[in-house]
Amino acid sequence: MPCEVWHSLLERCYEAETAYSQAITSSSGLVGVEFDKALQRAEQAREVSLVCEKALLHHEQMHDCIKKSAFAKAS
Repeated sequence: MPCEVWHSLLERCYEAETAYSQAITSSSGLVGVEFDKALQRAEQAREVSLVCEKALLHHEQMHDCIKKSAFAKAS
């Protein structure tokens, strides 16, 4: 089974993706300066999402808990 750190990182990824999606949705129908501000918030949320995803992938590569979990299930 994946470790607690992996689960925590996955949860952060989910929250970051949700925030990005909500930021994009909230920009719908806006114009001018308000649209620009919403777009900036969406871009910031996207960047956070990318950082979270990289952290999760790095953990998977370094900690190897996913492979260990798959091996344990196969045994």
